[in-house]
Amino acid sequence: LEALPLFYLAKQVIVVGDDKQISPSAVGVDATAVPSLANTLLPDFARRANLTLQSSLFDHSRVNLLHGISLREHFRCVPEIIRFSNELCYDGKLVPLKQAGRDRLPPLEARHVADGLRKSDSNLPEARAIVEALLQCHRDARYEGMTFGVISLQGDEQASLIERLVMKQAPQLFSERSLRCGNPYAFQGDERNVIFLSMVTAPNMDSRALT
Repeated sequence: LEALPLFYLAKQVIVVGDDKQISPSAVGVDATAVPSLANTLLPDFARRANLTLQSSLFDHSRVNLLHGISLREHFRCVPEIIRFSNELCYDGKLVPLKQAGRDRLPPLEARHVADGLRKSDSNLPEARAIVEALLQCHRDARYEGMTFGVISLQGDEQASLIERLVMKQAPQLFSERSLRCGNPYAFQGDERNVIFLSMVTAPNMDSRALT
């Protein structure tokens, strides 16, 4: 919200963003208080419903600015990694420009943890498997100089568990690999060379479709 005055101060505004990516998070703030404050303090403002903790400057620009240009060139990921998002969110219109040589590391690897068992929002066998994979990559010369990250796709509990296991077995990973463990929000604007995804889910616990 503090960026909104830019719309009034500037003669021209260009806002770059992507409505297919995750919205800002406001941890520890009561989101229900915002509509009440808006109704009380801005009763004559027609678009007060758009003033939420999850709305970004890009969201406001889509309401207030008339013209938009889609930027289709994608530089960050190799084609195999961006392909999923490209097909799911962008109708295959993104053009991946990052290429790699024949001696590159495999861009994607899937590992099945046969004894996976979910309790609440953690999966200890999977957490142990991820820590072992972290150590294997750390010892592998092909990963020299690369940073690591672990993303838990089911809350923060699994990320905290993995962090504790790493702290016990190989605390040097935090400094030598700039290791970070967290949910997707933890990596906004703070990417890593290699990401380990912890799905957490397991056959012992029913869950809704993970889309």
